[in-house]
Amino acid sequence: MQGKAKRKRNADRDTGFAARLRELREAAGLSQQALADAAGMNVWGVAKLEQGKREPGWATVLDLAAALGVAPNDFAPPAAPGAG
Repeated sequence: MQGKAKRKRNADRDTGFAARLRELREAAGLSQQALADAAGMNVWGVAKLEQGKREPGWATVLDLAAALGVAPNDFAPPAAPGAG
């Protein structure tokens, strides 16, 4: 039962900031190392964020957004079709 709960938590993480960060990084054509360098971070920090094992502070969000050339609110998941 514990394995099932852990998988669900990991799936939930994949729909939030972690998945959006990965999506934006890949769309920019950057490796984790290149993004880390551009944002003034350690590559392990980027990896932990993408894995959902760490939540970013606002300064980190701003640094990542600048490095990716996006607005900070671009990290929000896209709206579902028909929403709004």
